[in-house]
Amino acid sequence: MKRFRLLVLIILISTLGYVAVKNYFFHPDVYPLKSVIFAWAGDTKVMASSSNTISETELRKLHSIIRPGDIILNRSDYYISNIGIPGFWTHAGFYVGTPEERNFMFKKDKACADWVKANGVETGDLEELLQKEFDSIYLVNCNEKQEMNIIESVSEGVIISTFEAGAKKDGIVVLRPMISNREMVEGIYKSFAYVSKPYDYNFDFSTDSVIACTELVYKVYENSSLFPVNYMFGKPFSTANEIAEYCDANYNDPELKLALIYIFDGENGYTAENDTAHVIFRKSWNESLW
Repeated sequence: MKRFRLLVLIILISTLGYVAVKNYFFHPDVYPLKSVIFAWAGDTKVMASSSNTISETELRKLHSIIRPGDIILNRSDYYISNIGIPGFWTHAGFYVGTPEERNFMFKKDKACADWVKANGVETGDLEELLQKEFDSIYLVNCNEKQEMNIIESVSEGVIISTFEAGAKKDGIVVLRPMISNREMVEGIYKSFAYVSKPYDYNFDFSTDSVIACTELVYKVYENSSLFPVNYMFGKPFSTANEIAEYCDANYNDPELKLALIYIFDGENGYTAENDTAHVIFRKSWNESLW
C-alpha cells in the first residue's frame, strides 16, 4: 500500500509539474524571472576549478586543425546549469576563424566569390563584405593581439570569444560540416549577424530575435540541414547532446554531414585519425555529466 501511495504521489507531482511548465514556461510575464535564474545558473560554479580542463598543449594542437565553419560541442564541469541541461555535452559554439584563415579557405573559390557578389560586394571578397555589414564586430574579430574567433551564445547573449575562452573546456568536440565552401561562407556571414542578440531562455528555434547556443549553430547552417530539430516543452529545439546522439545514430550513413575532427574527453585529446576518437565520441552522449 505504501508503495502504491508513493507511486500515485510521484505521478501526481509529475503531472502537476508538466501542466505548470506547459502553461507557464513560455508566459511572457515569467520570462524576466526565468532569464535571471537561468543566467545565474549558467554563470555559477559549485566548485572553483576542474582538474579535467584541456591543457595548453592540447589547445595548441586543436588550434592547428580547427578551421572556419567548424562546429564546437563542449562541456564545463560544476556549473549549476548542468543540472537542468540533459546529457553530457551542454554547449555549442561556431568557429569563424581569422581573416587570414578565411582568405586561405575561400578567397580563390569562385562559388564563394559569386555569393559575395550577389550580396552587394562586386570584388567578391568575403572580408570586404563582413567589414561592410558588421564593421565594429568585424574589427573585434580582426584583433591581432588576441584572436577573437569563436561566436557563441552565452547567458549574456551572442558574443565573439577568444579561442581560449571558447575552447578551454572540460570536454570538447569539433565537428566539420561536409558541405560546400559557399555554404560555409553563408554560415559565417549569418553568425556575424547574430552577434549581440540576447540569449533565448525559451529555447525555441522558431524565433530569431533571441538565440540559444545550439540555435546559433543550427541557424547558421539551416539551409544545409546538418542535424534534425527535436522538441523541448513543445517548441522546436535540439541540445548539444542530441547533436552528438544524432551523429552516433547515423555514423555510417553516407548522408551524415558532420565529420568528427577532434575530441578531448577530459583526460586526453584525439584527432579523427585515431580510432579511439570515434569510439569515445560515439558513446559520449550517453555518459553521465556528473
